[in-house]
Amino acid sequence: MARRGVFIYDRRMVPRLQFRLAIVAILLLAAGLRLHALPEIPPGMTHDEADHGLDAWGVVQGERPIYFTVGYGREPLYDYSTALLMAFLGPTYLAGRITSVYFGLLLIAGMAAWTRRAFGGPAALLTAAGLAVAFWPLMTARHALRTVTLPALLVAALVAFWRGAAAARRGGWLWAAWITAGLLLGLSFYTYIPARITWLLPPGAAAYLLLRREGAAGRVLRGAAVTLLLALLVGLPLFTFLASHPEAEVRIGQLASPLQQASEGNFEPLFTNAWRALGLFGVRGDSQWRYNIAGRPWLPLLPSLLFYAGLLVAAWYAVRKRPWRGMAAFTALLWLLLGLAPSLVTGPELSTTQAIALQPVLFLFPALALVAGARRLAPLLRQPASRLLLVAALPLYGGWLLASSHAYFDVWAQQPEVAVQYEQNLVSAVRYLDRQEAQTVAVSTDAPGRFHDAAAAPLFKRNEQISLRWFDGRHSLLLPAAPGSATLFFTPDAPPAPALAPYLEAVAEDRIDLPQGSHYHVDNEGGFQRLYPQFSPSMHNLSTELSTEVVFGDTVRFLGAASPRTAVRAGDAVTVATLWRVTGAAPPDLVLFTHLLGEDGMPLVQADRLDVPSDQWQAGDVFVQLHEINLPCALEGGEYRLAVGFYPQLDWRQRLPLEIDGAPAGDTLFLPPLEVVP
Repeated sequence: MARRGVFIYDRRMVPRLQFRLAIVAILLLAAGLRLHALPEIPPGMTHDEADHGLDAWGVVQGERPIYFTVGYGREPLYDYSTALLMAFLGPTYLAGRITSVYFGLLLIAGMAAWTRRAFGGPAALLTAAGLAVAFWPLMTARHALRTVTLPALLVAALVAFWRGAAAARRGGWLWAAWITAGLLLGLSFYTYIPARITWLLPPGAAAYLLLRREGAAGRVLRGAAVTLLLALLVGLPLFTFLASHPEAEVRIGQLASPLQQASEGNFEPLFTNAWRALGLFGVRGDSQWRYNIAGRPWLPLLPSLLFYAGLLVAAWYAVRKRPWRGMAAFTALLWLLLGLAPSLVTGPELSTTQAIALQPVLFLFPALALVAGARRLAPLLRQPASRLLLVAALPLYGGWLLASSHAYFDVWAQQPEVAVQYEQNLVSAVRYLDRQEAQTVAVSTDAPGRFHDAAAAPLFKRNEQISLRWFDGRHSLLLPAAPGSATLFFTPDAPPAPALAPYLEAVAEDRIDLPQGSHYHVDNEGGFQRLYPQFSPSMHNLSTELSTEVVFGDTVRFLGAASPRTAVRAGDAVTVATLWRVTGAAPPDLVLFTHLLGEDGMPLVQADRLDVPSDQWQAGDVFVQLHEINLPCALEGGEYRLAVGFYPQLDWRQRLPLEIDGAPAGDTLFLPPLEVVP
């Protein structure tokens, strides 16, 4: 027996050279699983992944935020890491996926290093093997999401902390270990929200030694204090920003709802979520197809049984007389509890991301059960424990590998719902457009916002000569001013609204091949799209050809409106089309309001929307917006005015000013009235 780090390292079970070779083999296996068909699986990108790519490319372009506010708000370390690859590869989706693969492999190596010091080589190898072959870590390491960075940095911090604890046990003081642990723990704050509770692991381990009255507990406690102080200093810029911008973290308020209800005396949602979350280990998991096979638990049946057995082993270690092994077991149990805490609050939905902090330690417990069982059975069967462990582990982890590979590549990746979540139609559209000659293409989609399809498409586009613009063709029409441009509708995703037919004069049909099994098929041969070459809008289809100049904020000029030609009845759904030309730079996220006014000038009906996002506008563009109004059933007969105007999404009170023939005219334009008959 020889000492290795803090605890006993059994050379007889796993000699050092064999250990290293085995870890290399596990890492190669893990790398193969994570890199196999990486360009094609997942079949596209979620909007969250696309936003990561958008922000990473912004970093390459010179942006340096401490916190990204896109979506629900995001910590920045993953995007900065992806930016390092994008600096060489360009704005491609593969940069994010390769970044995730790297952190996934770093996690396996780091967890093997920590487990080896804490529980010995056999447990380390089995833990690393579980992380390599299991479904959940495989999926995490192939998605372009920031969640993958938290477990990798947390494990790295614990490895450094354990080195410091080893020196403290020998009566020494290893500054480099404590400093490294603090820096890594501080960086973990920049990964994902659960890092704000996982920092408790180092002081928790030190407090355990103090309770056990271990002689070196004081030195370890002082080391933990150094670690936490440095971690706080590293995280201080982020904490300062969040304290001064509480609105940036939308997700925190959403996830805290069960806690808020509990504080008001309603504990039922919290208890229900906690009870359901306890089944994540082996009963029923995340119901969302986005990052899981719906309902699949974290562990298959046999590994889940070993997990529960491993919990008992760890609890036994935590109460036995050897404080240092007990500290490792206590740390593992505390780690499991802290990592599970978000799911205990919110329930199993989206637990594959929210509970990411416990992913490394999850695979430790089956390993502890197998190692403990082999050592118990070895004297009875008169066989070396290493041989028994090998005989048990090879079929178990081999079968686990086959099951996970089938589940991920053959089941999850081929699921139609996954094609929906990962915008497979968008990928097909972009690859189709890469082969076209048009230089500017306006694409109809049901998610044209700058943080949705407009963010994802550039990560898949290869033809640098094509510029893509976005609108929702179910409610609008965009006609770019650039020469040689085209307008494209992909059906059935966002087909042109019937009310737009009068403005579509030149029509050409084409066919695009979509992958088999895609929900975008309209028949067995492929999907269809319609391509509308550039044309001038049909002004004769508008009710008025304006002789006056009507402009909002030197940004957009009103060209005319098309209202129903006949009287409408109360309860009808009425569509009014307005035509606009872009004249200058527009603020992002504009909204076009539509009010049906009563006799007193107050809105009776409000329909606020803009389906050609203002960040897509360029000077000279023409667009049509449909205003869809559901008239109240109790509306009395008479003429009702329609009022329209623009305001920024974040502040409806800051409307764009209106000018008519160069003279200020308030901020509201009145369209021809609607005639309503009883």
